[in-house]
Amino acid sequence: MPQHPVPAKQAKYPRVIPSILFAAALFVLVVVPFVYGREYPKSVASVFDDIVTFGRFSCLVGFLSDLGIVLWFAMSALLMHALHRRLVDNGTAATAEKAFYLVFALITLWLGLDDRLLIHEWLTYKGGIPEGLIMAVYAAVVLTAGWTFRRFLAAPGIEWLWIAFPCFIVSVGMDLFASNEVIEESFKWVGICALFLYIFVLTGVQCKHE
Repeated sequence: MPQHPVPAKQAKYPRVIPSILFAAALFVLVVVPFVYGREYPKSVASVFDDIVTFGRFSCLVGFLSDLGIVLWFAMSALLMHALHRRLVDNGTAATAEKAFYLVFALITLWLGLDDRLLIHEWLTYKGGIPEGLIMAVYAAVVLTAGWTFRRFLAAPGIEWLWIAFPCFIVSVGMDLFASNEVIEESFKWVGICALFLYIFVLTGVQCKHE
């Protein structure tokens, strides 16, 4: 008897969802600054309107900071893509694995928004919340997520993770105690790059094994 091909399983989740999420993130980046009354840039230096630029440092320092922000969103996009593949192409993937990608996609998205919109600085100077307390909450969220999903973190490329965390610790320490923006931003930039490389390898290896 002729063999009839088995029809592919109908995708439960539309493939357009990641595009919608990315578009929503861009919408927030454009609308939120507008609502808060920030004008569109009128000069090259004001394009990179990071807080370090306001501190009379070269706009190239702000440029590096903004590149770091791009990497935050790139990490979130990679993790969302990995989650999307498991929802659509691999519906049998463990719920914990899906939760891992979702949680860290949201964490990196939030850190990108915080870095771009200076949310924790606004909470400190306008809301009166101690910056140390905000950083402690951020650290608690990341460490809790890391411990909860530790078996998924132990993957090829983990050496980049061991580079990223000390750099972030030094960066936060400089922010809280030394107020040296150049050193703070430099360590944060290295940490972001290392974390991006880890997530790039992690998501690439996981997709390759599907």
